Amino acid sequence: MTNRETNLFTWNDLIVIKYNAPSPYPSGKIAVVCGMEQVKSEKLSKEFNIRIGDWLYTIEFGDGSSIEIPESYLEKYIKSENDDENKN
Repeated sequence: MTNRETNLFTWNDLIVIKYNAPSPYPSGKIAVVCGMEQVKSEKLSKEFNIRIGDWLYTIEFGDGSSIEIPESYLEKYIKSENDDENKN
């Protein structure tokens, strides 16, 4: 991932945690973006094992819990036709 001035996601975007995300991130879970920041400190960079300039997101799950996660472990959630069928 390259350092960018703009982030890939914004508030209220539905995202899914990539399946290659390391523990403790719950891969495959869907969440909503509720915050974001561009990493500017070495402390935060080391804590999340990302570079200064990368993006870090706060995401919230359906149960109200939230986590901080690097952008590299997220992708936009694309609703499939099966989603509506699975609700019935």
